[in-house]
Amino acid sequence: MQNPSASHLLAPGKNCWRVDDARRARLLVDGAAYFAALRQVMAAALSDPSPLQITVLVIVLLSIALGAVGIHRWLMRRERSAREREAGAT
Repeated sequence: MQNPSASHLLAPGKNCWRVDDARRARLLVDGAAYFAALRQVMAAALSDPSPLQITVLVIVLLSIALGAVGIHRWLMRRERSAREREAGAT
């Protein structure tokens, strides 16, 4: 059964691929838990790769890459803003 609150937020084909129930889920709050889970998934995918494990590994690696790109863009905007403020102040 679909979570009613998720049905208002997520629209398959519009802002997500699909909505489904998870058999299990875990919130990764800090970096240590995230990277421990990442290490476990990567080790499993490399030792005995199943299509699902390879898919998860690719998704995780893409998420890291996209996160790094987002952080880089944010830092560049901050730096450009600081330079513009300094140029306007002088």
